[in-house]
Amino acid sequence: MDADLRILLVVWILSTMGASPELASEVTVPLVPVDAVEGRSVKFPCDVSSPNHADKVYMVFWFKDDSGVPLYSFDVRGMPLDQAHHYSAPDVLGERAKFQTDTEPACLDVNEVQWNDKGVYRCRVDFRNSATKSFRYNLSVIKSIRGKRLWTKIENDVVHYIIVFDGVWAIRRFEIPLYA
Repeated sequence: MDADLRILLVVWILSTMGASPELASEVTVPLVPVDAVEGRSVKFPCDVSSPNHADKVYMVFWFKDDSGVPLYSFDVRGMPLDQAHHYSAPDVLGERAKFQTDTEPACLDVNEVQWNDKGVYRCRVDFRNSATKSFRYNLSVIKSIRGKRLWTKIENDVVHYIIVFDGVWAIRRFEIPLYA
């Protein structure tokens, strides 16, 4: 009886530790840095090719940060790739995102990148028979700075600018040859 109780205790401890093969494999997926300028677009590659050529992709899920809820899904079950169902969470990327499979590799295109888009994105590709593939990207968003030039002066082959960025004055001096 004591041996059965010990086995049951070990099974219970292991099941409550949260050790999961899925989580362990995702931790080892390299984190690729990606930079995007606010207001521009960015592409996250996600290879949907199967190691077994007879196998097919079933589902592609995109997650952000630690969320377990997909922000984008691509459902190919029972249909050709070009007729797959797309879903983009309206409160995250909405219509700004589209999963493109006509590129090699496939990629998630995000248009009009916003400051709040920064974070870690994960692509999970599920196949009918093959093992799941995962890719991770750390998106850094670069603030777009637009200035208005107010004054320019050329003096002794030096160009001087006075520029206003968001109400802040910036004086710039560029040395450029005027005659080549």
